[in-house]
Amino acid sequence: MARPLSLALLMLSALLLGLFTPPCDATNILYRDYDTLYAGYSITQDNYKLTMQPDCNLVLYDNGRRIWSSNTGNAGRACHATLERDGRLVIYPDNGVGDQQESTPVDDENPNNILGTDEILYAESSLTYGHYKLAMQVDCNLVLYDKGDAAWHTNTAGKGHRDCYLKMQSNGDLVIYSKNGKHRLWSSGTHVGGHKNYNLVLQPNRNVVIYGPTIFHTNTTTMKSAIKGIAMVTEV
Repeated sequence: MARPLSLALLMLSALLLGLFTPPCDATNILYRDYDTLYAGYSITQDNYKLTMQPDCNLVLYDNGRRIWSSNTGNAGRACHATLERDGRLVIYPDNGVGDQQESTPVDDENPNNILGTDEILYAESSLTYGHYKLAMQVDCNLVLYDKGDAAWHTNTAGKGHRDCYLKMQSNGDLVIYSKNGKHRLWSSGTHVGGHKNYNLVLQPNRNVVIYGPTIFHTNTTTMKSAIKGIAMVTEV
């Protein structure tokens, strides 16, 4: 079996929901299942730079000072980092074969766990990952379930009659609207203005997070992240 090179670094996704590749205008985003951070390239945000080095080490710098690395230096040649569909950031060697370093608590080969910019979650629809489900219910309540038990909800049941919908807006706000779209029943309070890319993610650790320039989460994680000090998180 090949030497393990992948990273289950879910918190690092806060920096990585888009990618800096030559044809891309963004410099701080790595999109899942879309782009790749190749050897010698970096994504940047202000004084921070995340670099996929030619020695296969993924390194985070603050004003040129190394503050974190994947500890995969000299594990291969010309490696590249990819954000997988399930939210894992994986480092592959140049032959494209890599193994998982850390297992996630939930096994789901086909997760449906991301609501992208301007996408809508209609009544009776859900985001799912393993036994976790974020459901937009017919009664207008948005509920996070863990094996069928409610772990979190928006407390909006019955406030919009029926068939409300959830929208991840391009201004950073996550909003529940009434069926006709005229009334806002609940929002995450993360409106920052302008139009940018945001993603609502139901993570394998049960936390529900908005990634982008502003971050919201439901504070329902069931495990501690191995990474600290990377994501700026606004709790509600």
